[in-house]
Amino acid sequence: MHAQDFEALTWTSFLATAGVTKGALYYQFDNKEALGYGVVDEIVASLTREKWVRPLQNAKNPIDTLIRIVQSTSLKPDDLQRGCPLNNLSQEM
Repeated sequence: MHAQDFEALTWTSFLATAGVTKGALYYQFDNKEALGYGVVDEIVASLTREKWVRPLQNAKNPIDTLIRIVQSTSLKPDDLQRGCPLNNLSQEM
């Protein structure tokens, strides 16, 4: 779960959590927006492929597959309390 809003994220807190140096971070990302796009490219795209695309690729009945995907999504209060991480990130960027 995302523990902090993207807008509120500071480089200092990110570096401490990630355990990387500032030089290593700036080598990969020019700024916080580039980091956000990196998250989308590396994490969100992979999760989307695994949860939505792959199950539907060879589905004999796509509607049933979609129903199973939606039903498998957690409704636990802890998972829902901060909303959709992708939606939140896109709004903040």
